[in-house]
Amino acid sequence: MSVQVESANWGPIWLAPGAEEVRWFTWDFRPDRWSLMQANPWGRGTGRGLGTMSVQIVEQWMERDDEFIANAVTKHLCRVKNLGAKSGAYYPQALMAPAPE
Repeated sequence: MSVQVESANWGPIWLAPGAEEVRWFTWDFRPDRWSLMQANPWGRGTGRGLGTMSVQIVEQWMERDDEFIANAVTKHLCRVKNLGAKSGAYYPQALMAPAPE
């Protein structure tokens, strides 16, 4: 079985060693779709060398500005942590697919 997956990408975000922060992203997130955020480290395989930078999304959730307004903005929030010993950047990416029936 295959499903069509949509994706969105954002620009790089820098994170200091051991730093943890909450970021929010807006896109066409819909309540009838399954969505997931991922953090892709910048520089892997490009020769830029991140050393020991290791980024992880430790928590993610959705919030909607007002559920009673038709065009309300849905935000996907992520708590991101750099588990490594060096500063580095990551590219946030959202994946959205049909929810299972």
